[in-house]
Amino acid sequence: MSPDKLPTAISRVAMAFACSVLIVGPAGCDSSLLNIGVPGTSNPFGLLINTDLTSDLLGAVRLGNGENVFLYGKFLESGLIERIDGASYRNAEGQVAKVELANGFVTKATSFDGSTLTMNYEEISTQRLKGTVEIVFAGIDGDDGTQTIPFDIDLAQAVADVTSEIENYLGIDISQAVPPTNPVGKVRLPDVNKGHKTSNPDQVAQLILAFVSFHRAAFGAIGYVIVQLMGGLINVMANLLVGIVTVVTQAVVVALFTPFILMGEVLRVAVLQPVYTVDLEVDLNLSPPGFR
Repeated sequence: MSPDKLPTAISRVAMAFACSVLIVGPAGCDSSLLNIGVPGTSNPFGLLINTDLTSDLLGAVRLGNGENVFLYGKFLESGLIERIDGASYRNAEGQVAKVELANGFVTKATSFDGSTLTMNYEEISTQRLKGTVEIVFAGIDGDDGTQTIPFDIDLAQAVADVTSEIENYLGIDISQAVPPTNPVGKVRLPDVNKGHKTSNPDQVAQLILAFVSFHRAAFGAIGYVIVQLMGGLINVMANLLVGIVTVVTQAVVVALFTPFILMGEVLRVAVLQPVYTVDLEVDLNLSPPGFR
């Protein structure tokens, strides 16, 4: 069953799972991910929440080492996130990788070199993802350039196991922190905004700040799902390459998956970043890439 045909109840379960597995620890040993923002500056680093609730750009995570992840989707009038449709990761060199999402799960991903992964799910639950992925490797001609691979990923797999797989195959050390039991918490609308709409920038900023914990959880949870899924696919690809003769080498697989793992890690450390509310497309010159 494809994600866009999932029953509403299952969709909610999937998103609830995403919010229940938030990772809060730092990404490996890279201290640059733990930058401290400078309040009042015109070029802040940290978790940036968009105050323009009509925009499809929800927010961004900007790190001091030059990495940026932008999240796209739709806001509710309350300032909460209704859905997340995709993300774009831009590294310090300006290379861009993208993912498209449905019901909290990746449906398509594009790597730095233009290689793509298209996910076709047969089963989605809080414990398991099963289906096939079609991978098109940029720059490889012939049958080897396109691979259709079945996958069956245990989402309840220990974080340490996924961390070990990613480190073995990509050489990237990621967080092993235990998810909190209640990352979202309880939040309420300020009374001043109750019962009516407002376009006042200060009140909108106040409204969004009331939901900072929710936004942090949403960003971090999507990062966790990306890392879990891509970690499982890396393992599938590694086992496949052992058994067949192909021009798709380990180096090609590393080049394909590395941007997505880095994207997921930047999103996961959003919970550790200082938070700013700002009109991203007016107040900051970010030039965010689209996700499609």
